Parts: sequence; C-alpha cells; structure tokens
Amino acid sequence: EGLITLTGQEPTTGARRVALAGLGILSVGLISWLVWKNRAWAWQTVRGLGLLPLLGGCLMQIAYYKIGGSVAERTWYWLAEMLVVVLAGGMALEMLWQTLKKNSRFTNHVSRLAVALVFILTVALLYPHLLRIPRMFSAETRDTEAFYLRRANWLEANTEPGALIGLTGSGSTGYFVEGRTIVNLDGLISSVTYFNAMKAGTADEYLAGIGLDYVFGNAYIVQESDPYGGIFEGQLEAAGVYADGERELGLWRFMYP
Repeated sequence: EGLITLTGQEPTTGARRVALAGLGILSVGLISWLVWKNRAWAWQTVRGLGLLPLLGGCLMQIAYYKIGGSVAERTWYWLAEMLVVVLAGGMALEMLWQTLKKNSRFTNHVSRLAVALVFILTVALLYPHLLRIPRMFSAETRDTEAFYLRRANWLEANTEPGALIGLTGSGSTGYFVEGRTIVNLDGLISSVTYFNAMKAGTADEYLAGIGLDYVFGNAYIVQESDPYGGIFEGQLEAAGVYADGERELGLWRFMYP
C-alpha cells in the first residue's frame, strides 16, 4: 500500500553481464595461478597479516546483515571488507611482480611500465581534486557542489511549515532544512525511549505519540527492510517522489490509526 516504484535506473544488459562474468573468471583464474606459483609466500603472508580471521569476521558480518534483513548501504559499514580487498589486491600485485621478475628479460621493461602506470593513475586520481582547490576558497556556491541543499529545499516546498519529518539517516538534510523538525529514525541517535520502543515493537505508537507527519527516504528501506517495513506497514500514504538524477526518494504521510 502506497508503494513507490523506482524508475530511475535502466536494467543491466545481457552483454554487460557476460563481460563482467568473463572478466571475473579471468581474474579468478589469474589470481589462482599466481597463488599456486607463489604458494609458500602467499601462505606465509596470509598468516602474517591475519587475513583468515579478518575474512572470517567479514563473512560473519555479511551473514548477520543478510539474515537480519538490514540494508547496510553506507560505505563505512564495509570498512573491514575494503581492508581485505586492499590487502588481497596488494598480495596479488606482489605475486605478479615476483613472477615476472623471475624472467630477467622482462624485468627492466616491466619496472618502467609499472612506474609509468602508477604515475598515470596517480595523476588521473588527483586531477579532479586539484581542480577543486581554487573553488574551495571561493564564497560562490555552485549547483554541482550544493547537492545536499536540494533535498532540504524540496522538502520545504512539499511539506507545510512546522511538520515533523522522519528520515532514516537525516545527514545533511537534518542540518539544512528550515521550518520543519527532522526526526532521525535510526534509533541509535534519537532517544532511549524510541530505541526501546523499536526493540519492543511499538515504534509506530511512539512516532504517532510525538505527532510524526511525514516519512522521507529510500522506498525499499522504508517499506520493506527491517525494522522499517514492520513499523510502517499499512500506515504510509504516498505524498511525492524526490528525483535527483538516477536517485529517487519517497515522501509519505504517516497515517497512524
């Protein structure tokens, strides 16, 4: 009821899936070959870095998110997984380098190519940020740099003054919206009373008691994921859709009986 369907993203084509699958198979094959060729060094490095317990912890975290139905969409939720990827990638590059070094004919050429590649990648990664440095000292606000204001402006234009709006992670919107009160629905930084109500399954009663008027956020998170799917089931009335490029967020009226 009141489900908002997202239409901003185009479906993945079959050719792209085939290309990604082929690239994945080639990568797995190359890494497996490198590990076998350097198996003694690889095992010693894995033990020295503590990769096995770190990987086990990552798998437990992923299983917890999947079993519990949590939508861990923020990048900082996955720092441990990123660390594993970086360490494993470094190992793969080192094994490739050691394998190529065994052939003296390629050593000089490969080393020059590696230095050139690192230089090119460094320039490519830093160049966009270097262009921003002059604008950092300018008082002028550009549309492309003030994207976080657009949500606040949209909410102000589509809700009445004094409205209480619930967000699953208010972020910058909670700072910049004016004339409305933002209620953070995460439960970790709102209040002890709300957190206890979430655990007791009475969060909807708590939100009704404080006079919540609207809910704003990702349609899947609000309407299907835990714990929000249960909190707002049958109590949301679609009031609008905020679209910014391919990202769409829903606005609902909270209709507690």
